[in-house]
Amino acid sequence: MPDKILIVDDEQTITRLLEIQLRREGYATVVANSGPDALNKVMTEKPDLVILDVMMPGMDGVEVCRHLRSQPATANLPIIMASAKTQTGDKIAGLRAGADEYVTKPMDMAEVVVRVEMLLQRTRRLTEVSTVQRGKVFGFVGAKGGVGATTAAISVAAILSQRNKSVILLEVREQFGTMALQLKKTPSPTLADLTALEPARINGQALGWALEIIGPGMRALFGPQDWEQRPPLSAEHVEAIITQATLEADYVVVDLPSLSCAANQAAVQLCDRVVLVVEPETICVASAKVALGMLSTWMTSASASAGVLSINRSGMTSTMSMRDIQTRLGFIVIGSMPFASEACIAAQAQGMPVALFRPDSLAAKGLRELTDRLTAETLVGMAL
Repeated sequence: MPDKILIVDDEQTITRLLEIQLRREGYATVVANSGPDALNKVMTEKPDLVILDVMMPGMDGVEVCRHLRSQPATANLPIIMASAKTQTGDKIAGLRAGADEYVTKPMDMAEVVVRVEMLLQRTRRLTEVSTVQRGKVFGFVGAKGGVGATTAAISVAAILSQRNKSVILLEVREQFGTMALQLKKTPSPTLADLTALEPARINGQALGWALEIIGPGMRALFGPQDWEQRPPLSAEHVEAIITQATLEADYVVVDLPSLSCAANQAAVQLCDRVVLVVEPETICVASAKVALGMLSTWMTSASASAGVLSINRSGMTSTMSMRDIQTRLGFIVIGSMPFASEACIAAQAQGMPVALFRPDSLAAKGLRELTDRLTAETLVGMAL
């Protein structure tokens, strides 16, 4: 039997467009034109998911959502709220009412279909408690700023999604995040909005609201986009976000700053693999030596491991060899990315990960090999 979608909106044009699009994708549809009608249809039609308009006369969508969440039979019913309102405060109101996702009007029908599909998949995954396994967490940390950790994290996440894995990409940075610029996105909400909630409230609904779809099977939580959005990033927030993400994806890729703080420590302690990104030059490798000592102290799980990724960003030929880096650090270099400045700039101009933009390049090959090593059952990456 196909999944049944209840569409709730007082505008018949919108309900008709949604019906056509969803039926084309193989879903069964039911329509309600008011809040009371929606509550009745939920009880009689037993839908698998509800697309709920906020602005309706009489009982609005927020009230309908609250009512559904208050009833045991519908407390976990997947709900996507839709509204012409675009302010973050309005989205938070929908989230607090219990919505899983939030889309704005005019709706992009292709986006709605993707959100429906991903929300249904997520709901099925979470209801099958006995078979749910936590996704693997890969953390990327720069030995110092500007070494390419974000670029590498984005590409590894994209490669995993190409391999039909569900991926959540998290930019866990207290200050300005550059991931949105690399992917040509204007995100709202961001990490700053999610951390406005208490850590205990960061559940699947909250995380789903804050994630932006990047491509098939890949979603991202972007860092703050200006100084005023700077969140008070606590270890409890980071732990809640990453832990929830592991319940919702096969892989969680975390982009972390090169800072010694409680939030970073909490993130590293949840990682299965930590990749320290270095440039093959003396100063950066010296910084990496200190960073690896810190990471080794933080990583408490016996199954967790760390390794080094060398990225040549300068194009200089007189750089340190992988053997020299390993000797100085006492850690295995598990990956390398040759000089690819032109490809990286061109990829960013298109809003694409460099590994997908130039898949035949040496840089893409190096990133695919790194991904292979990270996803292997065991990774020999700790001290030599």
